[in-house]
Amino acid sequence: MNPTTSKPVESRSLIAGYLRISWTLSGLDPAEVRLLSVLDCVGSDALDRVVAGILNKKYQRILIDLTSLDRVTTAGVEGLMKVSTEIRLRSARLALVGPSAGVVTFIENLGLTDQFDIYPTVEEAVRGIEAEL
Repeated sequence: MNPTTSKPVESRSLIAGYLRISWTLSGLDPAEVRLLSVLDCVGSDALDRVVAGILNKKYQRILIDLTSLDRVTTAGVEGLMKVSTEIRLRSARLALVGPSAGVVTFIENLGLTDQFDIYPTVEEAVRGIEAEL
């Protein structure tokens, strides 16, 4: 699918446990998902549902903005892995944006940094995943 093809437009948010998820679908790729506070088991389930809905709307590039994520648990990283796998199965691309040093260290300690494309800014993430499509 052409990333410039118009898609549904929406801006929404929800709270799941300690996590607040907000997302913006501008009608063109990429979709932007913002995570705030703590990504744990409850938040991971909600993130999975949000990303599935975005993929069903034919978005091919998804940015998950972690700049406001304070902490992630093991279940939270497992949730990110599940979302990443689902996105790859649909031939789409995922970029994680702006995680804190603590979140990156946690992912590194689990030995999973090679499972994610991590970028410091939204602009760099967009350029990085555009090059992959």
